Amino acid sequence: MHVNLSVTALSASLLSPKQFSANSKQTLLRFSQVSLSSPSIKVAFSSPVWCTLRSNSTMASQSGSGSKSIHDFTVKDAKGKDVDLSIYKGKVLLIVNVASQCGLTNSNYTELSQLYEKYKNQGLEILAFPCNQFGAQEPGSNDEIVEFACTRFKAEYPIFDKVDVNGDNAAPIYKFLKSSKGGLFGDGIKWNFSKFLVDKEGNVVDRYAPTTTPLSIEIEEEVEEGSWNERKSIGHFAAQQLNKSKPKAEECSPKFKQRVEVKMRGLNAIRDSYKRMTSQPTENPKTIYDFTVKDAKGNDVDLSVYKGKVLLIINVASKCGLTNSNYTELNQLYQQYKDQGLEVVAFPCNQFGDEEPGSNEEIEEFVCTRFKSEFPIFDKIEVNGDNAAPLYKFLKLGKWGFFGDDIQWNFTKFLVDRDGKVSDRYYPTTSPLSLETSDFRMASQPTEIPKTFYDFTVKDAKGNDADLSVYKGKVLLVINVASKCGLTNSNYTELNELYQKYKDQGLEILAFPCNQFGAQEPGSNEEIEDFVCTRFKSEFPIFDKVDSGTIEVNGDNTAPVYKFLKAGKWGFFGDDIQWNFTKFLVDKDGKVSDRYYPTTPPLALRREKKFKLAFVHLGPVYRMPSQANEFPSTKIYEFTVKDAKGKDVDLSVYRGKVLLIVNVASECGLTDENYPELTKLYQQYKDQGLEILAFPCNQFAAQEPGSNQQIEEFVCTRFKSGFQIFDKIEVNGDNAAPLYKFLRLGKWGFFDDDIQWNFAKFLVDKEGKVVNRYYPTTLPFSLEHDIKKLLAESHEC
Repeated sequence: MHVNLSVTALSASLLSPKQFSANSKQTLLRFSQVSLSSPSIKVAFSSPVWCTLRSNSTMASQSGSGSKSIHDFTVKDAKGKDVDLSIYKGKVLLIVNVASQCGLTNSNYTELSQLYEKYKNQGLEILAFPCNQFGAQEPGSNDEIVEFACTRFKAEYPIFDKVDVNGDNAAPIYKFLKSSKGGLFGDGIKWNFSKFLVDKEGNVVDRYAPTTTPLSIEIEEEVEEGSWNERKSIGHFAAQQLNKSKPKAEECSPKFKQRVEVKMRGLNAIRDSYKRMTSQPTENPKTIYDFTVKDAKGNDVDLSVYKGKVLLIINVASKCGLTNSNYTELNQLYQQYKDQGLEVVAFPCNQFGDEEPGSNEEIEEFVCTRFKSEFPIFDKIEVNGDNAAPLYKFLKLGKWGFFGDDIQWNFTKFLVDRDGKVSDRYYPTTSPLSLETSDFRMASQPTEIPKTFYDFTVKDAKGNDADLSVYKGKVLLVINVASKCGLTNSNYTELNELYQKYKDQGLEILAFPCNQFGAQEPGSNEEIEDFVCTRFKSEFPIFDKVDSGTIEVNGDNTAPVYKFLKAGKWGFFGDDIQWNFTKFLVDKDGKVSDRYYPTTPPLALRREKKFKLAFVHLGPVYRMPSQANEFPSTKIYEFTVKDAKGKDVDLSVYRGKVLLIVNVASECGLTDENYPELTKLYQQYKDQGLEILAFPCNQFAAQEPGSNQQIEEFVCTRFKSGFQIFDKIEVNGDNAAPLYKFLRLGKWGFFDDDIQWNFAKFLVDKEGKVVNRYYPTTLPFSLEHDIKKLLAESHEC
C-alpha cells in the first residue's frame, strides 16, 4: 500500500502539538507533497518549502461558494454540457489552466499526456480548463482548443469550457481552489499552467507554479479504502513525537511509525535551524578569499587565487539521484562560461544518505572518467554540524535557505560574485543550466557595469538624447508600452490616475514603446505620441521606441537600460520581459526596487509595500504617500500606547532600554513555548536594561478572545511573567496601531511588512531604533545573542 502523507498535518503540529487533530487545519509550514512510498527521506528535502503562517480554515472561509470539496461543483465541458465533479470521487485530480499559444504549452501538454498515460489506471484524472486571461494566449473557441490538444498532443483527458480564473468573473471552482491553496505571492493565479492537486476526498492538497513541470509532481495516491483513518493517526502520532511522548501501540502500525519518525527528525531539524538563525556570530570573514581549503590531494588551496572570478560552489555526491543530471549540466555550464571567468568548485560530502562513500581518489576518478569534468574536486568535507568546514559556515551565513542555514541535500549550490561575496543560494533540485538567469549573469558582469539608473542616456520620441540623471531623487515607474495590446486601455487609464495622484510626491512614469510582443506597437514615434496624448491625455513622457533599428528589450540587441533593469529584478520565468506593460520600480537612489507582471494593474501598485517604501524620504522623517501627516521619526519614543487598564503610556519612559516587542495570544500553539522563554529572558536581563512589551492581538485565528483583565490574569497566574501587558490592539490592516505601522516599516518580513502570526518579535535598541524582526517560530531565547550585544552598547542621552 502506498500512501502520501501531506505534511500539512505534521507542520500543523509545530503550531500546537497538543491541540492537533484530524479536523485541525492550522498550518505553520506548507511542504510540497512528501511521498511515504519513497524508499528514503531524500525527496523530503528536494522540494521547496514555503512559510505560510496562514490558517487553512481562514483561507477556506474566503471562498464564496461555501463548498467543502471539489466534488460539490458542477462545471461545463467543451460542448457546454454540465459536468458534476462528484463523478470524480475516489480519483486523484490534477487541475490545470491551459493555453494553446504560451511558451509553456509544448512542455506542459507533452508531460501532462505522459503523466496521464502513466497513472490513469491507478486513478489519476487531469482536468484542463482553457483560460485567455494571461497574454491573450488562448484566443480560440472550445472546438479549436480541443482539436489542438487532441491532434497535436494526443491528449485523452477532458478539456472543459474556457473560464476566467482571476477577477470578479472567476469560475467558482477556481475561487475554491485559490482559497484552499494560496500561492507564494497571494491567491491569484499568476500565469497559464498553474496546477492544483486534489486528493480522492476532493481536498486541495497542493498547488504548483506554472513553471513546475507535470512530471516533477510526485503523484502516488494509491490509497486503499479506509486508509484515510490511518493517515489521520499518523498525524496524531507525529504530534506526539514533537511533544516527545510515546504513541499508543494501537494508533498506527510499526511501519507507519518508522516512516513518520524519519519525517519528524527532518521537521525537528528545521525547527532547530530556525532557533539558530538569529544567534550566528558576527566575527566571520568578509569574503570567500579569506579561506584556505584542501584539494583532493590534501594540499592547501588559498581561495584568494579565485579573486575576480565568479564561483559556483557545490556539495557533490557520486551515488545520488541528482548526480547524473547535475554533473552533466555543470560541465556544460563550465565549458560555456569558463572563458568569461566562471569557476565551479566541487566539495564531496557524505552526510546525506551516505551517497559519497569513496575516497578522494575514487571520487576524482569517477567524475573525470564518467563525466569528463575539468573543474576542481576538493577534499571531502562536512557541510552541517559541529564539524562543518569553516567555508561552509561562511556560505550558509551569507545565504541561508528557506529551512534555515543548514544544507538540506547533495548538490546545494552557492553563487559567489567577483568580489568574493555570496550572491545567491539554490536548491539541490535547481538544475545548473537554469542558473543562467540575471543573478548568474549579473555576478558574471564586469564591475564597471552602471550602478544606477541615472548612468544611462536614452532617446526621447524626437530622437534627442535624454540623460536619465535628470530624474535623480524621483521614484520611477518604467514600462514597455504598446498601442494595440489587450492591456492598453486599462494600463494607460490607470497610469494616468497613478501619475496624477503621485507626481507631486516625486513619481515619474517613463514609457518605452516596444513592438516585440505580437507586433502590437507598429506605429512611428509621432503616431504613438499622438495616440497616447489624444486618447488618454497622458502627461508623462513617451520615449523612443526601444525596438526601432537594432535595439530591443530582449535578445542580443537589448537596450542597455533594459539590460540593467532586468539584471536588477528578474521575473518569475527568468529575466526576459514576457509581454507588453511589464513594470519596473526604480527608487530615489536609482536602484531597481521591484518588478511587476504585465497583468498587474498600475493602481494595484499603491498596495505594494515596495512602492510605498520607494517614497520614504532618506532624511530623519518618514513620509508615506498614504498618510496625511508626517510619520514619526526613526525612534520609537514618539509613540504613546495604552496599558491594560486603558491608561496612556509614553514610550519615552523606555529611553536607554533594549526593548523586545511581541504580539501575544493566549490560545495559540506557540503560547506555551513563548511565554516561559520570555519570562526567563526577562528575569535574566531586566537588571541589565531589557524590557519586554507584550501587545495582545486577536487577529490571527481569534486566539486572543479575552478581555485585558483576563489576559493579564492568565499571563501572571500561569507564567508568572513580570513584564508589562498592554492594551489589546490590531497589528495589520487599516486599524493597525500606529506603533505597529512604525515597527513594520522599520523592519518588514520575508513576504511584506504585514505581521504573519502571533508572537512576531521586534528588537529595539537603546536609541529607540528597530534593529531586527524575528519570525513567530523564532523562540525568545534564541535572541539572547542579539539582546546581549545591544545591552552592551553604550547609550548617549
